[in-house]
Amino acid sequence: MSCDQWVSKFETEPSHHDQLDDHEVDEDEVEADNNYQYEFAPPPLAGRIRHHEDDEEQRLERNLDTLRTLTTRKSIADNDNILRSNDLMTGGDFQFGKNRLQDLQFESVAARTVAEGKKKFVLYALALVKNDDLDELPAIIERRYSQFATLHKALVSSHPHIVKKFNFPRKVAMGNFSQSTIVKRSTAFQDYLNLILNSSCSHKDDPTTYASVRYTRAFEEFLYISDLRKAYQAIRNSDYASAADYLRVGLNVQLTVLNYNHPEVIATMCAVIIVYSALRRYIYAINTADTALQWIGNGTECKYYLPLLQTLVTLSFNAGYSNEKYQKLLSVELKNRNILTSHITPLSQLVWSMFQD
Repeated sequence: MSCDQWVSKFETEPSHHDQLDDHEVDEDEVEADNNYQYEFAPPPLAGRIRHHEDDEEQRLERNLDTLRTLTTRKSIADNDNILRSNDLMTGGDFQFGKNRLQDLQFESVAARTVAEGKKKFVLYALALVKNDDLDELPAIIERRYSQFATLHKALVSSHPHIVKKFNFPRKVAMGNFSQSTIVKRSTAFQDYLNLILNSSCSHKDDPTTYASVRYTRAFEEFLYISDLRKAYQAIRNSDYASAADYLRVGLNVQLTVLNYNHPEVIATMCAVIIVYSALRRYIYAINTADTALQWIGNGTECKYYLPLLQTLVTLSFNAGYSNEKYQKLLSVELKNRNILTSHITPLSQLVWSMFQD
C-alpha cells in the first residue's frame, strides 16, 4: 500500500449502516451520580493502568513524553508486527502467520464510569499485548459498550461465519453499572476481540477468508482510526493538548499492529510533528521527523518525504541548530526531481487534510 492509497479511509465518517441507531448507541448512558473504577489487570500489566487526576498542563506533559518515547524506541523497528503481516495479506506461509498471531492478544485491564454532563457510561480498557512481552508502554484502548456493539453489528453483516455465534453481551434495561455486569462484559469483550485476532488460526481450509476480518474498516475504526480522527480534528481546531492525548493512544496501537514504516504510521508521526511544532517543542519535533525519515528509508517517492525534509529545515532553524544537512538533502532531491521548493506541499497541509469534514 502506498502513502497515497490509505488516506481515503480517514476522509469520511463510517457509513450509516455500520452504526447503531441512536437509541442503541445510548444504551450505556444513565443519569450521572457517583463514578467508579475497577482494575483487574493480570500480570505483567498489573499496576501499569492509571487514570491520573493531573491538571491539564501535567496531562499534556505526560502525553508529550509518552509520544517522544513511542517515536524514538528502537525495539519497534522490526517486522514482527501482526495486523498487516505480508504472509497473511498475500496468501503466503500461513503457518508462519498463525504463529505470529498467537503471540498477540487482548487483555482486559480495567473499567471505569465516566460522566459527561448529566449522563454517564462505562469505558472498558483493554491492552493489546504480546505473550511474555514486558513492554512498559502497552497499547491500551478504552471503548464503551456502544462502540463494541457497533463493531459487532458491522461484523455480523460482513463476517457472520466468525462472529454471529459469539454470545455478545446484550443490552440491559437495569444494572448495567453493577460490578457483576461490568466484569462479565469486560471478559466478554476480551474474548470477542481475541476471536477476531485469532480468526484464521482455527480454520486451516480457508485462512485467507477468516483472516480478512482483521482488515475490515470496522475493526480498524474500532482499534485506532476513531482516536486518530479525533486527533486530527483537534489539530484543525488548534487544540493541541487534546490532539496529543488522542495521538498517544492511536500511535501506540498502530505501532503494535502495523509495521513501523507503514504509511499510516508515517502519517501519524507527521501529525505528532505538527503538535510538537505548535507547542514549540522543536527538539521533540526534530527527533520525530528524523525518525520518520529513517523509517521511510528508500521510499523517497512517499508523499511525506519532501515535506518532512522541508519541515526539518525550518525546525532546525527555529531550534537554533544548523540546518545545513537537511538543506543539502532537500536541494539534491529538488534537483533530481526538477521541481521548486514552492511546489512542495507543506506538511501541515497534508495533516490538516487527512480527515475531511
